[in-house]
Amino acid sequence: MAEFGIGELSGKSGVSRRNIYFYVQQDLLPGAIGAGLAARYGEEHLLRLQAIRVLRARGMRLDEIRERLKRLGLDGLKQLLAEEPGPMESPALRPESRAFAAGSASE
Repeated sequence: MAEFGIGELSGKSGVSRRNIYFYVQQDLLPGAIGAGLAARYGEEHLLRLQAIRVLRARGMRLDEIRERLKRLGLDGLKQLLAEEPGPMESPALRPESRAFAAGSASE
């Protein structure tokens, strides 16, 4: 299983460290494995962050996303992400998109 530090997870997901911590607090993302400098994140964390971005781009609120993610295991997350275009293929997730900017500010 791949493991990442917070910086690696942020880079791979495109989600800021601050938002990662916020998502953990909001129960959208499980906490890290370990604490402090030894804290590690795995594949499930990365997939959940990607799914959050996809669902936010669809206009879902965080409470709706939390409920949706509670019902999805790893296979469900993979299926959800497989149904979506690549991250830069979706107009809402392109950096130049207004939806991207609005979503980034509120993530």
